[in-house]
Amino acid sequence: MDFEHIGSTAVPGIKAKPSIDVLMVISSNTDLDELKSVIASLGYHCIPQPEKPAPYFMFAKGYTPQGFKGQAFHVHVRYPGNWDEVNFRDYLIQHPEKAKQYEELKMELAKKHKYDRDAYTNAKTDFIKNVQKDNVTNRQIKIRKAVLADSNEIADFLLLAMEDIIYEFIGVSDFNKAKILMQYFVGKPNNQYSYENCWVVIDNKRIVAAVNIYKGADLAKLRAPVLDYIEKQYMRKFIPEDETQAGEYYIDTIGVSPECQGTGIGSSLLKFIIDEYVNKQSETLGLLVDNENPQAKKLYLKLGFKPVGYKKLVGKTMDHLQIAPGIK
Repeated sequence: MDFEHIGSTAVPGIKAKPSIDVLMVISSNTDLDELKSVIASLGYHCIPQPEKPAPYFMFAKGYTPQGFKGQAFHVHVRYPGNWDEVNFRDYLIQHPEKAKQYEELKMELAKKHKYDRDAYTNAKTDFIKNVQKDNVTNRQIKIRKAVLADSNEIADFLLLAMEDIIYEFIGVSDFNKAKILMQYFVGKPNNQYSYENCWVVIDNKRIVAAVNIYKGADLAKLRAPVLDYIEKQYMRKFIPEDETQAGEYYIDTIGVSPECQGTGIGSSLLKFIIDEYVNKQSETLGLLVDNENPQAKKLYLKLGFKPVGYKKLVGKTMDHLQIAPGIK
């Protein structure tokens, strides 16, 4: 568990409402019911936020039926990788002129929505989105090989992209069980989802995306521990189709943090992987793309991938794309 001071009180030099905002970063295996019970015992009440990234709630203290009066506290609960609030804070600290504009906007809105926090918050949306867009445009990211300590965050990102596939693997649509499986195998060596076969994207010292990639020729031996686990845990003899083959490094899964989707992080990661494997190591890269995801296919084709056939994965026909050395 980690904590970050966020909100206007975390930005030096600007005025702020009498409320303290804290980001509570919890591990993805945290017992949410127990967490709610403990925080409630401290006088906070839980506010669901289904429009925000999971786990979809925050805690608040210091409110009356008429709104906030006096000192208020907000504890925003997030899983690792959901860093919108921290990035916004850091941007304002680095750009005092923008912080001043934000201060002026907040003072105007505070008068207009004195006792209506929801209206006050919603009215700031356009400014915050513009800052986030500018921040994305100018951000400096780093891509590196994953290490064991990255495992839980990698598992969360990979599961974003392959939740339905894992359900097919285990034979039940249970997110918690799917998460347990991914965390177990990402944190172990010598299997297809291992951190050993992953790269991560670092933005502002935080992981915001991950890619899982391995030799197609190694699929059988890398998959064997996963199938063995499924058989023992779920009494299920599952034999999936071969999604890759010898002669290519296979991009199994790419997962990007929700707030970074659509910002170019995924494209940057793919370009890096192409340069690392195709240009530097003269290897062929392969991947599968769902026919029902034309936007993803359009991106892959734009980056230089070519259709080479079709493969099935958990019963669904997928386009098999490759990019090879010397082929434009």
